[in-house]
Amino acid sequence: MRALSRNRLLFLVRFLAASALPLLGEREARADEAMGTVLEIQGEDLLLDLGQTTGVSEGARVQLWRPVRLKHPVTGRTITDRFLIGTLQIVQLRPTISLAQVVGTVTRTPAAGDVVIASGIPPAPAKKPDKPAKAASDSTYDIPAGNAPRAGDPDAAALAAMFEGLKGADPAARIDAYEKYVRASPSSRFVSVLNEEAQALRRITVAESKASDQKATGEASGKGDLLLAFTTPVGAVSGVPLGLGMQLRDDAAGAVVHLRVPKQPNYRAFPMTPMGRGYFSTVIPASALMGQRMEFFAEAATRAGETVAVVGTSTAPAELRFEPGLSDHEPAPVEKTVAVSTDFADYNRLIGNDYMLQVEGMVSLRYGDTGIRALRTGFGVYSGLGGNADELDGGFDPRPVGLTYGYLETEVGFSYGASLIGRALVGLGEGGMSGGGHAMLRIGNDKHTNLILGGELLGGIGARGIAQVELASFWTFPMLFRVEVTNQPAGADGRPDVESTQEDTEEGKGKSTGSGDVGARGVFQLGWRALDTLVLSVRASYQGRNIEHAGPGIGAAVSYQW
Repeated sequence: MRALSRNRLLFLVRFLAASALPLLGEREARADEAMGTVLEIQGEDLLLDLGQTTGVSEGARVQLWRPVRLKHPVTGRTITDRFLIGTLQIVQLRPTISLAQVVGTVTRTPAAGDVVIASGIPPAPAKKPDKPAKAASDSTYDIPAGNAPRAGDPDAAALAAMFEGLKGADPAARIDAYEKYVRASPSSRFVSVLNEEAQALRRITVAESKASDQKATGEASGKGDLLLAFTTPVGAVSGVPLGLGMQLRDDAAGAVVHLRVPKQPNYRAFPMTPMGRGYFSTVIPASALMGQRMEFFAEAATRAGETVAVVGTSTAPAELRFEPGLSDHEPAPVEKTVAVSTDFADYNRLIGNDYMLQVEGMVSLRYGDTGIRALRTGFGVYSGLGGNADELDGGFDPRPVGLTYGYLETEVGFSYGASLIGRALVGLGEGGMSGGGHAMLRIGNDKHTNLILGGELLGGIGARGIAQVELASFWTFPMLFRVEVTNQPAGADGRPDVESTQEDTEEGKGKSTGSGDVGARGVFQLGWRALDTLVLSVRASYQGRNIEHAGPGIGAAVSYQW
């Protein structure tokens, strides 16, 4: 493999030498450039990986470029390029790093990972080879007759200058030079072959490194191949966004952090963003950090497409512990939610004589897991037709019911996994002012999978018992399963007195005055998290008083959280 890579390099040199070397004067900008990266931003200072060894001088001005890597929406081809966003001046120079500041104005805010290019760097003296160069006739590769280098070719000139400067260089320096050329000249026709050479050299060095490690320790470490640095955060606070970062080897193409609540079956993935060569970071939103601890593991993807766990594993995750509370100077964040929902249920084969329609709007403030967990207020409109099932099926007209109300609700958390919900409401119904409310017990946390048990009473409408499971195992698609036992919408007795009841008993005459029969209802709701803060939901239900007095239902909801 080493001989093959060496022969391919010799072929490239022979291919370009005939006309490229005389052209170096025509394109000196590439030969005398030093390229680096913005490592970090500290106030007005930008920390660069350009040091004295690169030939940059203190006070020199360098160009600041923003790298771009896009996927073509039609062809799927990856497009790599950069654009100039401003100028920097070197204000302090060290052997391997430097501090720089912005000169003039910039078209984009500088960020870690931006490219810096310094021009006018004197070329480093070429090292003389220890051994005489191998004769051209010894090469395995010959230049095809139709591929002779063209005079006046700046790409060939720049590549020849690079090879001249790499005489006697080790494989790591060659890999670095090839990759810098590819990033600087993505449209060059030599990009493909230089990428191949860099990968071939990297495979050789990685194989040699693994062999050396195995010889020294008796085994190779899979995680050590990619991970260079990572520290589990200490002092993280529940409900506060958390930044995570790690340093990986150059052959890492990306990284992902997977997070879950302990004992939950599924992890939530947070892709990490490249922040410069070998550095990756991500910010875990506050909504994903709840409770006293979380479990996580991190994976890195190589350029060859392999995935390697670098911190923990899915079966043996690392642990992230949270501080018990925030200081007085850091008040707990309050989550705000606005939601609107609508629910329609037909109890009698869509005949239109036994149904309900309810619309509610809600504003919620969530404070924490224990104590007053949340305060909610809103309004609702409940309307429908109903009556005694036997009377309705016997030809009596349905009795209209309705209630327009406002409500106040609070949820009190006894612990992370248990809370009590209480609601009081007052409004106007068919018979004047009316009221009601509900009481619920939540087992589990409202941010995760939980069970709700309780009951509701609405004046002039009826009562219902509720058992509800909110399933949060799938972050993108939250689900809800609900079972109700209810006599709504006409649960209250509509008989004003005995005489009126006797007058309206003749079949087909008058309205049903009997109270609604108890029936059962099953509801399934499926949500789609279009954004981290926006959920759109639809629901379907089926309900009935008996096997012949039943019908379907539908509903929808939208909620926004910030």
